[in-house]
Amino acid sequence: MTKENVNNIQCSVVDELIKTRITLSYFLRISITFLCIVFIFNSIFQSAGHITINYVGGGDPPGELAGDNQNRMAIQQAPAEPYHKNLHPVGHQIINITNFTVPLNRDICNISDIGIVTIVHTAVTNQYARKIIRDSWGNPKLPGVNTRLVFLLGLTSDMKAQKNLEKESEMFGDIVQGGFVDAYHNLSFKNIFGNFWVSNFCEQAEIVVKSDDDMYVDLYAVWTMSRKWKGLTNYVEDKFIMCPILWKKEVVRRDPSNKWYVSEEDLPSTRVPGGVYPLFCLGWVYILTPGTAAKLVEKAKTTPFLWLDDVWVTGFIAREAGITPEYVRGYVRSNSMKRIVVMKSIQRQTMFHEDFFFARQHRTYWFTMVLEMLARENFNMKVFNGIYKESNNLGNLAKYIDKYMFEAIMHPRMAEKSDKIELMYKQAHNIQIEPSETEKD
Repeated sequence: MTKENVNNIQCSVVDELIKTRITLSYFLRISITFLCIVFIFNSIFQSAGHITINYVGGGDPPGELAGDNQNRMAIQQAPAEPYHKNLHPVGHQIINITNFTVPLNRDICNISDIGIVTIVHTAVTNQYARKIIRDSWGNPKLPGVNTRLVFLLGLTSDMKAQKNLEKESEMFGDIVQGGFVDAYHNLSFKNIFGNFWVSNFCEQAEIVVKSDDDMYVDLYAVWTMSRKWKGLTNYVEDKFIMCPILWKKEVVRRDPSNKWYVSEEDLPSTRVPGGVYPLFCLGWVYILTPGTAAKLVEKAKTTPFLWLDDVWVTGFIAREAGITPEYVRGYVRSNSMKRIVVMKSIQRQTMFHEDFFFARQHRTYWFTMVLEMLARENFNMKVFNGIYKESNNLGNLAKYIDKYMFEAIMHPRMAEKSDKIELMYKQAHNIQIEPSETEKD
């Protein structure tokens, strides 16, 4: 396929998205009229339900960010001398591992001005998942903002996989490997190691975004919201964690057949009054500061270990450090890729539609690339989604309409358009677009 053909197909993808938005606009006008009538009659007989859309931060909408669309590495040139001189420290203690090592490391944060550093937890063999993130949301085109991307993993006994990893590290310079075995029950080691790394090797970053390699994160939205978070007391004091939170009381699973079984030996009942965990983050994504990460690392040395990493790090350790996770709305639980694409594509400058920060992308290339394209467009347009324009003064009617409008939009015709966009994108990129069998596991 020639470059000209690829460009033509990519233009067609954009055209289809625009046509979809035009179709949606016509469909929205009809649906709004119908919903207004329903809402009025409903209000006569009963009080309308409240739909709260409350993004943490508040304050006035941020102004235009300074700078232009330069390459993220070109905004500030790296110094001739390494920014971090000792990339392979020895003798450190991480949790209960003494003389901790960092087999693979790079001076990734090699400049003084870094806006976002993204730490992605990944497995040694998940090369394709890392490619998807490198090509899309991991390297956003944020005007005037330096960003850095880091893939975090542990040790493997597979020498061939290790050699491939070292080649990948040489090629992209974004791999960091810690001195622990990369296994499911070692996720707590990986989590606290990520905090150790960022507080020692990217301490100058403004914010840290921790995620997994099957997630999509809208870093345009995260950066915009972070401009408001900077004024919060817990941000200034480096006691800042923003994340989705499971608000219901999460009980300790004592059934050995349960995936999250925790024995009395692992976690004595005396540490969990009522058999309930402390408040903790759902660990797909959370946002913090390097100073907060340093506090978590220090308290990890004295907090009794638990293999459930989200509970241990953002629950028990955070509590010991005097840090309370803050709720940030914006996670889409749906597994429907088409539903998530439509949710991003219906954003407008004048009509409110709730947006999201993050969603599962299932290690699917076309889907992640389309989401990133839409996120960048929404950022540039400053759409009315509660992030770029505030929704605090919206009446209940507007929020009521948005909630039920989205369900109306999920019409078979819209699904067909989404299918067409998917097909054209796959044609434009003549590459593997589904994860390998090993990455699906």
